[in-house]
Amino acid sequence: MLTIGIDAGTSKWAISVLEEYKEKGKTKTKFKFETTIPTKEVKSNVNEVINLIENFNADCITLPSGYGLPLKHISELNDGDLFKISLKNKDEKESIGIRKFLSEAKKRKFNAYIIPSVKHLPTIENFKKVNVVDLGTSDKLCSAIYALSLSKNFKVEKFILAEIGYGFNAFLKICDGKICDGIGGTIASSGFLAHGKIDKEIINNRKVEKFSGGVLSVIKQKVTPEEFFKNYKKSENGNLAYNYFIDGLIKDISALSDSKISKIYLCGKISGCLL
Repeated sequence: MLTIGIDAGTSKWAISVLEEYKEKGKTKTKFKFETTIPTKEVKSNVNEVINLIENFNADCITLPSGYGLPLKHISELNDGDLFKISLKNKDEKESIGIRKFLSEAKKRKFNAYIIPSVKHLPTIENFKKVNVVDLGTSDKLCSAIYALSLSKNFKVEKFILAEIGYGFNAFLKICDGKICDGIGGTIASSGFLAHGKIDKEIINNRKVEKFSGGVLSVIKQKVTPEEFFKNYKKSENGNLAYNYFIDGLIKDISALSDSKISKIYLCGKISGCLL
């Protein structure tokens, strides 16, 4: 059995193909294929990515799902669903190209599904969903499930998952093996590229770009995460940007923490730079 998972990131899309097989009577899985494609290339030639996926003739595909929906087959998607997933109308410019990808992929006969984001989970209390869209996108939910899969007894796990991405950061709280709270990227502290949450007074007084206000905006340079964290003490505004970034991580983790939390897991494109 072949399954494909697709993650649409700010800087890159990732595609993983898993093969399920039997060994000594036990079901196991292995990676058959993995690749990443720059997001700008996906946006400019979405059918090339779709053709790559089609060539594997997978039994099931987990689609890039953005802000998610309750589990839904791609053949059932309508225009309203595409808006909920991407928060973009058909004629609006997209930042990472999810809506265009799904519109084209729907034309193929894939056995493929949109999955929920954190907000759709019944384990999240309803009052936490008021006036908020982003408690963690669907890919963050997958990261949490993977972390739980590493446990010998996931039902007792209590931890914070901090996903430190190139564009945004996001944080999930796991209580007794269930996702019970989250701070999504657009309401979290500053990411490397984007500001995350922002003071409404700033929005009222000037136009704010979604993918600005992060570390790169503070240092006013275009460098890789690896270059920044290695050399920030030597660059102008480097210490300011570093402390701005780290202080935000600490505050968001603290906001979800309680006395029962025993671990913090780091994942995401930039997480390795912090170790």
